Amino acid sequence: MPTYAFAVPILPDKTEDLKRYAREMTGPRLDEYKNSSRNMGIDVEQFWLQHTPDGDMLVVVWKTDNPAKIFKDSMVSNDPYDKWFREKVIVECFGINPSDFDPPLNEVLVDFNIQSAGKKIFEDAKRK
Repeated sequence: MPTYAFAVPILPDKTEDLKRYAREMTGPRLDEYKNSSRNMGIDVEQFWLQHTPDGDMLVVVWKTDNPAKIFKDSMVSNDPYDKWFREKVIVECFGINPSDFDPPLNEVLVDFNIQSAGKKIFEDAKRK
């Protein structure tokens, strides 16, 4: 499954709110979170908080076949959890207007896997 990563700037003074919402996602809303992720086509989702001189960023990593579909579906879903996530995280913490949200997809520059590289070296050595 392909990996997709992106970073989103967190609005000033919203980092603690974002942390609280992350705890809620993985605590009392865990079942809803799992269902939403499954429905969106996300096999793995990781959130990383990155502090920068220009402010905090949320780095998101997904394992998914279709990130464009996830971006689109998450902005229009009527699922109660998706609505909560959109209101609390996307609007409140990131300041993104869901009706105007159309992010460009990232371009992969390097996708290295040490296991695959090691296997190739081993196979090449066997052939010699």
